[in-house]
Amino acid sequence: MKKKDCFSYDRYVQLIGEKKNCAHYPENDYKNSYIPNYLYKYWSFDSPRIDDNLDALVNEEIWMPRANTLNDPLEFQMLKDDLNDDDKFLIREYTLFRNSVLSLTSNPKQHLMWSHYGAAHTGLCLEFLLLGKNNVFPITYIPYQVDVTENLKKWLAIKSTVLNKDVFELTNDENQVLAEAMRVMFYKKSDWKYEEEYRIIGRKDYVDGDEYGFFKGYMSKLSNLGLMLNRIILGYNCDLENKAKIMNKVNEINKKRLIKTYENNKKNSSISQIKKRMNDDNSFVYVSQIVRKNNSLKLDIVDYERKDIVYTF
Repeated sequence: MKKKDCFSYDRYVQLIGEKKNCAHYPENDYKNSYIPNYLYKYWSFDSPRIDDNLDALVNEEIWMPRANTLNDPLEFQMLKDDLNDDDKFLIREYTLFRNSVLSLTSNPKQHLMWSHYGAAHTGLCLEFLLLGKNNVFPITYIPYQVDVTENLKKWLAIKSTVLNKDVFELTNDENQVLAEAMRVMFYKKSDWKYEEEYRIIGRKDYVDGDEYGFFKGYMSKLSNLGLMLNRIILGYNCDLENKAKIMNKVNEINKKRLIKTYENNKKNSSISQIKKRMNDDNSFVYVSQIVRKNNSLKLDIVDYERKDIVYTF
């Protein structure tokens, strides 16, 4: 990952205009060079959804909250415009009411993140291996609002046309206008820079049983987001009960992965061969814990030992 400069969303949009054909994606090549191979998600055991979220992980799924349900009142407010109320609503409907957001970070050893999202180090942090990077965007942090009135007027002018087109039918100019409209999802105030955030945007207009569209989010398969759970890192102050809970969940995940791989390969390999191969390929989920490094203020991550593919407590 590049360190010498920062990702520029303006450059990303510019590169869309340089596409030569439908198989050429210079904008993704540029953006993906700023995305690490692993990203992380902090959770708290105090969350009212924690049991549902852990059960979803066993099924290789994760919750995608709808954009308009995020709890920061200044979220999606870094871009301003002078549009009329009707047009403002159209923009919000297109971006906030239809899109869901998975927020991730590049740093599993951030003191403030462990304090704010990991409940004072009592929580956990999920480590994901990125199977693909095209749907992942780095957050751009800015100190003040940016006026995007003209860009949004361009989007409103072509909205009814482009939304009825197949993605491969869009021109470079149309793709650039759409990317400009999505900019609101990827800008945050500079105060949040310590989060080192990356986002995956999902879209679902309807959830079963919610005919009026009031749903707050939905469970998405990790594989559909280009993610694979690789490790669960426990906080420095994680208690014994929650540690045991995580070990049991990881055992369930690893057994499911082993059975699935065996069913797909049993004609060619024994279960012991498959197990060895999966161990060698790091295909099982690992359990780790945050510790202090050499009794300093720095944090480190230590893996627990497991017996065969099972953690015991």
